[in-house]
Amino acid sequence: MTTVLAYRSLMKQGKLIRILECVTVALVLAGCTGGAAVLAVPDGTNAVCAGVLPGKAEPYWFGIPVSNPGQSPITLKDVRLGEHDHIMMSDAFAVPAVQLDDGTMLGVGVMRAPAEESPELWSGRQSVAGYVIAPGADVHLALGLSRDGAETGRVHSQTITYRVDGELYDRNATSGLKMALTSDCQTLEEDK
Repeated sequence: MTTVLAYRSLMKQGKLIRILECVTVALVLAGCTGGAAVLAVPDGTNAVCAGVLPGKAEPYWFGIPVSNPGQSPITLKDVRLGEHDHIMMSDAFAVPAVQLDDGTMLGVGVMRAPAEESPELWSGRQSVAGYVIAPGADVHLALGLSRDGAETGRVHSQTITYRVDGELYDRNATSGLKMALTSDCQTLEEDK
């Protein structure tokens, strides 16, 4: 009888341990760590189109605004195109906004020649890999995009890989910023 009670007690403890293990694994897989930062990215409600100027070389640079609303630093690792068609990414940079004389903040929108159009902004560009976003800060990820020979190239999403300070695994955030590169943005808008 004592053996049966001891066995039942161990079974209850074993079940509790297994339940705790399952909960811990579920939290880790879900990316839930108490109070950890999560990269804020565009949600898909915005779209931007760049009209390609005749005789002007591509790439055109598109900016994705991202921010760290959390309490821990975020280190960026990579940015790549998600769903896209007829478009290629040649390069990407993290570009901190600059404050203009009138107090407004200037970030990357769409530019053809950023070094000429906004030298003070473009001179601050840094590699995406290893760029640290402090808590409460934001940055633009500038993507150099070119069409693959088609009339219109589109990007429907971008995937950003990052790590929150102190975590041992990478996270991904999917930006829903829609981008188009075409010779006629007005016609593209009318086709919606």
